[in-house]
Amino acid sequence: TYGRPDSLACAVRSAQLQNFGDWRLLVIGDSCGQETADAMAPLLRDPRIRYVNLPFRCGEQALPNSAAMALAQSEFIAFLNHDDLWLPDHLETALRVLRDSRAHLFLGRSASTHRARAY
Repeated sequence: TYGRPDSLACAVRSAQLQNFGDWRLLVIGDSCGQETADAMAPLLRDPRIRYVNLPFRCGEQALPNSAAMALAQSEFIAFLNHDDLWLPDHLETALRVLRDSRAHLFLGRSASTHRARAY
């Protein structure tokens, strides 16, 4: 994440509202400012959530994603960008499809957030 604390809070909340509750969430900051730390503070009361802020800015997703994968301690990894929302059955559906089909990848539906402009 970088520079979108309001959207980030919505994305994290969509993870918290999953039907499947046995998950862990790693939020990797791309050398974020205090606004992101402030947005994350109340969310960190959920013991399933961890926030790691990188010490330098990457400016793209590859390195933060790699950091998250290196820290993950699970059989499956799901990506949730800071401007995406998961539908409540996203993880449940993904796990069912992956296990039933023995697939290595699941692409599900999501909704992107954006700020509306007044014209």
